Order: sequence, then structure tokens, then C-alpha cells
Amino acid sequence: MNLQIETEARETEAIVHLSGEIDAYTASQLREKLIPLTEKENQHIIIDLKNVNYMDSTGLGVFIGALKSCKKNQSTMVL
Repeated sequence: MNLQIETEARETEAIVHLSGEIDAYTASQLREKLIPLTEKENQHIIIDLKNVNYMDSTGLGVFIGALKSCKKNQSTMVL
């Protein structure tokens, strides 16, 4: 199964809607969309996981990297 990513970007907030599977095959796609959002200063990023039916440790690694990037740029991220 694939991963679908929809992003709603506002001035200081971004909502990322995910659906499908987050695994070794789709993690790079998620990383490409998520990390640029975390590199903006003072952002609040909301990750909507309600339609994700599977996630492995590779997906968790993407979120950990995104959280570190948020902290570096005085931003926040919630799942």
C-alpha cells in the first residue's frame, strides 16, 4: 500500500494528513514533505495519523528527526 500525504499550510501552522502505510518504502516520501515544514521558525505542526493503518520503526525515525528539527527551529510538532 502507498502513503498519501496532504498538507494544509498556514502562516504559523501546518496540518499534515497521512493515510496508508509508513514503512521503509514510504518513509522517504514522508521525510521529503515533513522536514521542510519543520525548518521554518516558530511553526506549529500537527500530524494527523487517524488514517494510517501501519507504521514501522522507519516511520518513527522520520518523526524523531522531524521533532529534532522542530526543536532546533523553535517550532512544535504534535501527533
